[in-house]
Amino acid sequence: MLVSERGMKLLITIGRRSEIIKTAALIEELRKRGIKFVLVDVQQDRGWFMKGAHYLYLRYPKPHHVIKFTGPDIESSTMELFDIINEERPTYVIAAGHSKTVLSTAIASNIAKVPFLHIESGYRTYDLNDEEEIRRHLIDSFSSICYAPTRNAYENLLNEGYDRDKVNLAGSTVVDVLLRFADIAREDPKILGELDLKGDEYCLLTLHKPINVTKNRLNELLKAIESVDKFFIMPVHPETKYMLRSANLYDKFFKADNILMLEPLDYIDFITLELFSSLVITDSGTVSEEAACLGKPVLILGKPTRMELIKEGVALVSDLKKDDIREKIEKMSKLNVKSKRWKIIKIFGESLASERII
Repeated sequence: MLVSERGMKLLITIGRRSEIIKTAALIEELRKRGIKFVLVDVQQDRGWFMKGAHYLYLRYPKPHHVIKFTGPDIESSTMELFDIINEERPTYVIAAGHSKTVLSTAIASNIAKVPFLHIESGYRTYDLNDEEEIRRHLIDSFSSICYAPTRNAYENLLNEGYDRDKVNLAGSTVVDVLLRFADIAREDPKILGELDLKGDEYCLLTLHKPINVTKNRLNELLKAIESVDKFFIMPVHPETKYMLRSANLYDKFFKADNILMLEPLDYIDFITLELFSSLVITDSGTVSEEAACLGKPVLILGKPTRMELIKEGVALVSDLKKDDIREKIEKMSKLNVKSKRWKIIKIFGESLASERII
């Protein structure tokens, strides 16, 4: 927990839409305690569906500064963040996750000599061929305080040689937000009516990681989906759509009889689809965490970061090969993991992470 200092000011950055989710409860806690904060939106994701709707439904404040993310390198955003940090002179800089925005923030705060606090530290796959995994290690190395979401993430950091004084077991801010909005989704599942869906009659599918949206892996996924007698709802990330088109697979996914492709959804609609699905298939750590906390079985595509889900028997991992995906979809579809929901929520911090951090 931070010691509230007189005149303390925090600077929070967001870039990806998931970072709005990961910091929403934190901002709510800051407002409750009357702590001043400055919000910077580095537009790594932009547009209404990718970010604007999340601002609205999560009651997120208007940013004080906006930076246009120019990628793929982070030099420009790092220097712009450095200028903003120097102008604002916050007591601490905070970011959540492992995106290029978070790495830019960590580097900029270190150059400006302002302590950087990292939310969601310690998740690991230990696959250093993956750019995201390299960023996880780099971001934690630049952090003055690492807030680990789970005991496993906490132990990862200690095993890597991080000082105990620098590592806090806080819990997951993703769960903080999820449990605040799950009842709304349960009581008024509008999107089910809009899509003419019934609960437990579909699987929810998402993927977006660059390592998983290659032509070969997308083709294996499509063959697996077409081979099972299940219906799939697939909200498509803009980067996934681009890769599908580049691989000449977009039309094949779109025309598949058992796939309904959607544009990116707002937060409430998405967690509604998670809540009423029979199975969630994803390469997103955030989505796998949400789904398990809602009592849903999860099939993780590619290398997992939430090892706790596998250990507790609520998730399996697939290497994105047709037969493996098909076999594990069938296996996970038969599991009822609802009884483990509260144990999973406890593992991820019992919806108290933001209070522990602030």
